[in-house]
Amino acid sequence: MKYLIAVLFFATVANAEIFDRPCRTPQELGVKVDFRPVAYLGIWYEIERYEQFFQAGGDCVRAQYTLNADGSINVLNSAFVIENATRIEAEGTARISFPDEEPLRAQLNVTFDANQPNLSNYWVLSTDYSNYAFVVSCMDLQENRSLESFWLLSRSFELSPTIRARADELIARNLDASRIRPTIQDNVQCGREF
Repeated sequence: MKYLIAVLFFATVANAEIFDRPCRTPQELGVKVDFRPVAYLGIWYEIERYEQFFQAGGDCVRAQYTLNADGSINVLNSAFVIENATRIEAEGTARISFPDEEPLRAQLNVTFDANQPNLSNYWVLSTDYSNYAFVVSCMDLQENRSLESFWLLSRSFELSPTIRARADELIARNLDASRIRPTIQDNVQCGREF
C-alpha cells in the first residue's frame, strides 16, 4: 500500500493541471541546452508547483538526485503532509532523454514504476545549478488538451529576490500563474529538527 501511495504521489505527469491546448514542445518552451547533469545532482527543495492529486496536501517537498553506477540518476522524492503528520517517499530513476545530442538538452525521462512509458517527461527550462531549477512536464490528451506539471526548485528553503524575479519572468512567459501553489518549507510545520 505504501508503494502504491508513493507512486501515485510522485507519478510524473498523471493528473496534473489540464489545459485546453496541446503541449508545447521543450524547444518552444526554451529547454536548457548545454545541460550538466552532474551539476544538477544533490538536494532540491520545492518552492511552488502546479497542484496535482499525487501531491495533494504535500508540503516540505524535497528531491534528492544521486548518480547511479550505470550513469542514470537515482531520484528520491519526499514530502510531509502537515495536516496528518504523514511522511511520503518515492524512489525512481532519471535518464537523459537524448544523451547523444550535442549540445545536451535538459530533457529527462523520470520513472517511478517499471511499467511507465519511456518518454521525455521532465524538462528543465532554466537552472543555475546552485540556486534554482525551473521544471515543466507535459503530456498531450485528446481533443487538443494537455496535462501540464510545473515545479520551481531551490537549493534552499527560500529564493533570493534576484532568483524570484527570474522565476517570475519564466512564469509570465510559460505558465498560468493563477494555478500555481506555494509549497510550505517551514522547519516547524515540516517537523524538521534543524
